[in-house]
Amino acid sequence: GSCNDITRLSFTGLRRLEGVGQCPNLQRLVVAHNQLESLDGVERLCKLRVLDASSNRLTRVDAVEALGALVELHLEDNGLRHLRDLTCLMHLPRLCALYLRDIDGRRANPVCGAGLEYREEVFSLLPHVDNVDGWRRSWNTSPHFAAVFGPLPTIDQPHIPLPPSQRWIKGRFRETCALVG
Repeated sequence: GSCNDITRLSFTGLRRLEGVGQCPNLQRLVVAHNQLESLDGVERLCKLRVLDASSNRLTRVDAVEALGALVELHLEDNGLRHLRDLTCLMHLPRLCALYLRDIDGRRANPVCGAGLEYREEVFSLLPHVDNVDGWRRSWNTSPHFAAVFGPLPTIDQPHIPLPPSQRWIKGRFRETCALVG
C-alpha cells in the first residue's frame, strides 16, 4: 500500500506531521491522542475531507486553512483558548461539522468555557458550519439549507384557523380500555 492508504496514526506519540504532505490523495486522517502542537504539514492534503486531531496539544489550527475539501474537523481535547483561534476556518466553505468538545461536555477546549454560549458564537463566526459538537444549527438559518431548498416560503395569512378539536375516544377512557383489553 501507498501512503494514501494510511489514515489512522492515533496513539503513536507523534509530535509533528512531517511527511504527511507526500500523500496528496489522502481523504481521511486520524491523528488523535498524540502530542501534536501544530498541524503544520497538512497543507498539501488538498483532497482531505475528514481530519481528527483530537486529544493533542494544539493551540492553533491555521494550517488547515488550505484544506478546501475539508467537511469534518475534530479538535476535541486540545488547547484552543479563544474564538480568534478558529478564524482560519472561515476559509473552508465545505466545512460542515466542527467538534471542540464531546456532546456531553467532556474533552472540551478552553474556548468552550463553562456554558453553551460558545456554540452560537461559533455559528456566527462560521456561517457555513451546520454542526458544532453534535448540535445542529437551526435548519432554517443554515446556508446549506438555503442552497439546496431555496428561501423559506412566506405565508400571506398570519393566522390560519383550525377546526375545533374532537374526542378521538368515545365515552369514558377507562370503559373503552376495558372493552379493548
